[in-house]
Amino acid sequence: MSSGNENKDRRVLQAVYRSSQRMSKIAISIIAFLEVMMIVYSFINSGHYGEYLWRYRCLYITLLSFALIYICVDLFVNKDLSNRYKVLNIVNPIYSLGFFAWALAITYSDAFILNATDPVVFMTFSLMIPLSIYLHPFIYAAIVTLADIAFLVVFVRTNGISAVIINIFVFFIFQYALGISFQYLRLKLAERLVDEEIKARIDVLTGCRNRLVYEEDVKKTSGEALPGDFVYISLDVNGLKDTNDSFGHDCGDKLLIGAARSIEGAFGEQGVVYRIGGDEFVAMIHAGPDELRALCSRHDSLMEKWSENNSLSLSISRGCVSSADYPGKDIGDLSLIADKKMYEVKKEYYEQAGKDRRRPE
Repeated sequence: MSSGNENKDRRVLQAVYRSSQRMSKIAISIIAFLEVMMIVYSFINSGHYGEYLWRYRCLYITLLSFALIYICVDLFVNKDLSNRYKVLNIVNPIYSLGFFAWALAITYSDAFILNATDPVVFMTFSLMIPLSIYLHPFIYAAIVTLADIAFLVVFVRTNGISAVIINIFVFFIFQYALGISFQYLRLKLAERLVDEEIKARIDVLTGCRNRLVYEEDVKKTSGEALPGDFVYISLDVNGLKDTNDSFGHDCGDKLLIGAARSIEGAFGEQGVVYRIGGDEFVAMIHAGPDELRALCSRHDSLMEKWSENNSLSLSISRGCVSSADYPGKDIGDLSLIADKKMYEVKKEYYEQAGKDRRRPE
């Protein structure tokens, strides 16, 4: 169970990261465009800056360079998912702090040069960057708090108390209430999407992987050479219809769940178990001949034990095929051979039980 939770947590993180990356690209592109516009403005209205022209141009060029470098890094690691997560997990927080530092630098520059500050510039960056780059809500809150304190130290010196109170209120609404809520909702959305994805790939009744996953896994290995210890096992529950007719579908469901637990208990640690139809299961495992015999014996014991504990007769026909016995055959060929063997066992079971499966009694 812990391994399943770890896989789910990893997939949630990746889902959050994918959405964050799209937002990051948009935010970085907007920043790059704005800084290009500011650089152009500094040439058109150079007199507005006076002796501080190059100080502001350097600030604009610095932020533009940061944005372009980020875009290059993102493009470089974009095709390698695992590498992208590792690299950007470090780059994104660093860039977030860097943009905060830039916003503080231009705020302090305004304060010392003009003896006034424009909260819009700082608030824009302190809001946009943490929301557009993956950060844990608590880290976001810590960064915003420190940045706001540094900003307000300047703002108090250059503006009235009423303006300070108003801007503190605005900062709280936009940065904390909206920012942290946005991060929280995005995380919950990612968790829900992952839950739905997992449920779409798991058989609801038995908890085994479903036919969709089975077909995907078969397609991955179709036409490829299989390892010598690969075993394909076709399984079919005997007497499910009789159980449904005699005791009801609840008992039939109970029988299917018991079948799934017995199959997983015997073969699950060596491979993967799928429910591909109503009473049909498949196990794809890795086992040598002696180990396979031991696993089948264990499966028989588990079925017998389950039957004793549940007052229902659990019987499953098996057809086992090892790739070692059929060199050169792919997984599609093995599945056909295993099905044929399984149906021969099933036919024998019904003959011994004195029943004809083709006709109701």
